[in-house]
Amino acid sequence: MAEDDRARWDAKHRDLAAADAARGGIPGLPAALEWASEHLPREGRVLDVACGRGAAACELASRGFDVDAVDVSLVALGEARRLAERRGVSRRVRTYVADLDEGLPLGIGPFDLILCVHFHQPALWPALRAALRPGGVLVMETMTTVNADRGEGSPSRRFLVAPGALRGAADGLRIAAFDEGDHGRGARHVARLCAVREPSAGAGR
Repeated sequence: MAEDDRARWDAKHRDLAAADAARGGIPGLPAALEWASEHLPREGRVLDVACGRGAAACELASRGFDVDAVDVSLVALGEARRLAERRGVSRRVRTYVADLDEGLPLGIGPFDLILCVHFHQPALWPALRAALRPGGVLVMETMTTVNADRGEGSPSRRFLVAPGALRGAADGLRIAAFDEGDHGRGARHVARLCAVREPSAGAGR
């Protein structure tokens, strides 16, 4: 990722944080968490990929998970740490700055749950699968190219997934749930995936 891309994300998260502060709120939780709730583990370690300002990471930490939160934006990670302090879960949330276009940070994992929302990088999918424990759950959500086909200019097509293609992230995993449709603010067309790494026969965790 070029430095101008990093600066762009820093500026975006700075503006979003200011908007949160102005309305006295906190970042909203990704809808994929509720959508996949019946399949989520009850405890363990979580990887929050492209975590943004930490809403999901802090919510999962409040439920007793230990969370590794990764993002390219130092501004976003700073906001995530502040949110963790306010919610009293800072001991359960570890932040990592990383260019995810280059892969996951070294030395993290394995995980019982991996959450990847609105970050589309198919080259990262094998690493996400490999970072799951046996029995671990992968939850993903991203906007599809249907939005570009409708003439919506943001985000650009290179950040979107083709309809049906998100299933490819679950190669070798069991798909527990999959959905595509119009959801959320502005009724954007999104794909959602929940997949499980099945334990090997006779293997324990």
